[in-house]
Amino acid sequence: MMYGIRPSAPLQRVLKAALNAGWKLSPQFGDDYVYWIDDKRFTAANNDEVVEAVDSLETTAVAIERNDLRVWIEKDTDVLPTVETWHLYLWANKYEFGHRKDARTQAEARARVQQYLDLVELAVVETDPDYGFGKFGSIVSPKVVPTVDELLSARVLDVFWLNVFDSAAVERMGRERVLEAPAWEVRELETGHVMLVASDNPFEPADEWADGEEHVAEYLDVD
Repeated sequence: MMYGIRPSAPLQRVLKAALNAGWKLSPQFGDDYVYWIDDKRFTAANNDEVVEAVDSLETTAVAIERNDLRVWIEKDTDVLPTVETWHLYLWANKYEFGHRKDARTQAEARARVQQYLDLVELAVVETDPDYGFGKFGSIVSPKVVPTVDELLSARVLDVFWLNVFDSAAVERMGRERVLEAPAWEVRELETGHVMLVASDNPFEPADEWADGEEHVAEYLDVD
């Protein structure tokens, strides 16, 4: 998720909301409340101490889990090829969503995708991003990452597996048009954002959704 103007305590707010929604902190070293933060081990006494600390540190990565799904939350990472925007990064290992080589059915994999999307929705409602996207793999072309000016002007440069459009971008493209996009799932949020998910799985999509991103991009007339 990306922000033209830095939000107040974004990671702290998302982490607190996630814990309230039933997610749990996932220890990084097998011990409760032990994390690798700012290039050093950080040990907390309880959940509240972790939540209190995360936004006071420069580089933070906190793992949370629910129903055996593990997701990392990071702020201002170096994944994106631009340093001028503030961003929050929610990611999971690709095998969290796999099913063909893993001991889970396609339906079970889709349930895990839905759980991840629920967490993204929670983060969007908590932090009000200008834009958000999600894809398989971490390499992103600079050509499709919006600058601050493009964020604030609601310009959409590309379509990914997961797309989070703020109300300005949605109105610019036409709300009804966006809501009727040929995507696997479209969610209209209470904030006015729309989450558009091109296919049922970012890692191993079903055959009928394999070209979901291309179909949505063509529908929205995004090059």
